[in-house]
Amino acid sequence: NISIPPDASEHTENIRRKVKNLSGYNGPLELRAMGPHMHKLGISSNATLTKEDGVSSCLMDVPYYDFNWQRVYTYSDPILMQPDDMFELNCVFDSTTQTETTYWGDGTGDEMCLMTVFASVPQ
Repeated sequence: NISIPPDASEHTENIRRKVKNLSGYNGPLELRAMGPHMHKLGISSNATLTKEDGVSSCLMDVPYYDFNWQRVYTYSDPILMQPDDMFELNCVFDSTTQTETTYWGDGTGDEMCLMTVFASVPQ
């Protein structure tokens, strides 16, 4: 449920869920690649993984997001995620060109805050 007010230069939307709730799988997963997806108002995105012991690590930081240059980033070594680890995604939007609130939707005039995630079960 995105709700981006008009005329905001840095509005942040946040999603925070346990890995098992995002994946639907209650076992360990190896994170192999990921990439952010927003529409035209998106300006930056980052993702963090917080382990059960409270230690956090940055999974991805895209400080200058461009709708016309969407990438998937592959890790050289997979990152082990446990089912109860917390995955957090932040998307920042610039709505200074908008006169009305922007909501979630499929059209490029709407917005999204997504992260494409490629993960596998450890061998």
